[in-house]
Amino acid sequence: MPSRTLLQYNIPICVITGRGRSALKLLRERIGRKFWNHVCCYLYNGGARWHLTASKPEWVNVLKDADRIARKLRSNTGILRVADQIEVASLGVQVTVHLAEPNLAETAVAAVRKILRGERI
Repeated sequence: MPSRTLLQYNIPICVITGRGRSALKLLRERIGRKFWNHVCCYLYNGGARWHLTASKPEWVNVLKDADRIARKLRSNTGILRVADQIEVASLGVQVTVHLAEPNLAETAVAAVRKILRGERI
């Protein structure tokens, strides 16, 4: 694994992912504790920066009005046809639309854009 070699030479690495705390858990399980101080993570699509050694994020970019956006999406029957679940990430940094089927991604993105612009779908 190349990242192990980098860490063994004290070269810091950064992991960028759309996942949240589950990514931290997985990395902590797979990387030896002595290397944690060389690993930082940008979670939730860059919404939070978290060092592997830390119990809390270094910083968080909270999505303004995340709850209002999620409520607006949940109240729209058009988006509910393609989404199984709509949730605000635990740190309030993103709203996630869980698709009923992966092939509905383009339809869902177009619907979300219209809803947020105030258009009917």
